[in-house]
Amino acid sequence: MKKDNEPSVFDYLDYRKFLKDLYKSKKAVSGTFSHRVFVRKCGFSSPNFLKLVMDGKRDLGKNAKAKIIQALCKRQLEKDYLDAL
Repeated sequence: MKKDNEPSVFDYLDYRKFLKDLYKSKKAVSGTFSHRVFVRKCGFSSPNFLKLVMDGKRDLGKNAKAKIIQALCKRQLEKDYLDAL
């Protein structure tokens, strides 16, 4: 279930903006939250992968998108929406 301070994926038309805002909200709650923590939560090994995606320097491939969806979305409707973005 989404926490009150976290953005809803349904408010976005750009997955990069959603990821940026989600990162900012988690960082605001916990000063120890970092890009490295975010990457690990999503199952990636490169510590700056999501930062590069958020900055538009990398695109999400099919496997990367599936990892992010699995890690960040709980309900099927959220998963489907993020996948469509």
